[in-house]
Amino acid sequence: MTEEQEQNPMPEGTSVLQLIARPRDTNAFGDIYAGWLVDQMDQAAEVVATTLAKGRCATVSIDSLDFMSPIPVGAKIEIFAGEPTLGRSSITVPMEAWIALPGNDELIKVTAGDWVMVAITKAGNIRALD
Repeated sequence: MTEEQEQNPMPEGTSVLQLIARPRDTNAFGDIYAGWLVDQMDQAAEVVATTLAKGRCATVSIDSLDFMSPIPVGAKIEIFAGEPTLGRSSITVPMEAWIALPGNDELIKVTAGDWVMVAITKAGNIRALD
């Protein structure tokens, strides 16, 4: 990583999902519940994986999510997918979540992790990628 990237980090990958943090998704302190964000990231990873697998996929693991910043109501959340890595039946998708606060276009990194998805049959059995 260059010095410029360390001082001004930017999202890596392709934007897969954008949404607004809403009051119904808050915890007791008024911030967006982390589990809700993980659900959104999981759906974005599934979009990437099912496209590559040309069919149904399931999440088998999520590697190391550290939450760096709370998400206030009204923030724009943007989820990015990095370059996937393909295995025999698995697809690992690096995911990042960033926010922009209301009235500000500056992006703030919230969390990142690797989603491991497997291709599955209609019956739910693991299958090789096409």
